[in-house]
Amino acid sequence: MRDFKPVGHIKASTNIYAQLRTAILDGRYAAGQKLPSESELISYFNVSRTTIREAIKGLEASGLVDIKRGAMGGAFVKPIGFERVESACNDLFFSGKFSFYELQYALLLIGQMIARQAAHNCTSEDAKILQQFAFENKKSCQFLAEKIANLTHNRFLIGLFQSLVQVTSGVKKQHQSNAISAHLDYQGSNLVNAIIQRDESMAEMEMSQILRSYFDELTLFNNEI
Repeated sequence: MRDFKPVGHIKASTNIYAQLRTAILDGRYAAGQKLPSESELISYFNVSRTTIREAIKGLEASGLVDIKRGAMGGAFVKPIGFERVESACNDLFFSGKFSFYELQYALLLIGQMIARQAAHNCTSEDAKILQQFAFENKKSCQFLAEKIANLTHNRFLIGLFQSLVQVTSGVKKQHQSNAISAHLDYQGSNLVNAIIQRDESMAEMEMSQILRSYFDELTLFNNEI
């Protein structure tokens, strides 16, 4: 019995936080919608104002609501996006839970999958868009990177890839031209052609070369800091 620990009482604010969190994730409160006022929540849960405020602060800390002050203020539901994944990956990396090499290797594997799937899914309409925007100007490079990822039609894969890219970019915020889109600016022609031709193996190889070039730049800079 010595492996067991005493059971503690769950705080009322924790219980209320859990119920409101579930309501948000279930879609009962949509993005931009205001949660019930403090007075309404006090009446509903029959608890103190302090308890309600603790629960709302927990929602804010979890990135689920924005708190607005004033007569028209309150707790407003935030859109749920992959920023939370990016934040978690960033925290894990900078707290030493995985290495710079592991980060690069994961990004490489995901990038290769994205390139293969983009080539597999590319339609004639997609090909026209890629050709139109591929090298018009530097701004189009970011669009190109996003368009290639979107061709996977897998939102989780896209979000995870973009989150890891942001972590690598955050190795040092002052690093200049540290973006995959910048490497697409002068290395992306072959990748675009492979995707348009629906050559999955070639697309994977070209994406690999772009990412490895990106990693070489990052590694050199990372060794300096």
